[in-house]
Amino acid sequence: MIYLQIVISLLLIILILIQGQSGGKGILWESMKSSYHTKHGAEKIVFLLTIVMTIVFITAAIANLLIG
Repeated sequence: MIYLQIVISLLLIILILIQGQSGGKGILWESMKSSYHTKHGAEKIVFLLTIVMTIVFITAAIANLLIG
């Protein structure tokens, strides 16, 4: 189970880094923006994958806590 968490955490790190690079300005700049935009195409897919992988990671962590 711990190996699954390691793989999921590495995938989460990659997905988060891809999100920061998609705008070309990085994570800090994105948080300082005052205007909003709609996610399209690959940006939306990466965003949704990040949410799904986060849920899977939290579920695996809770299962690991309860089982082992």
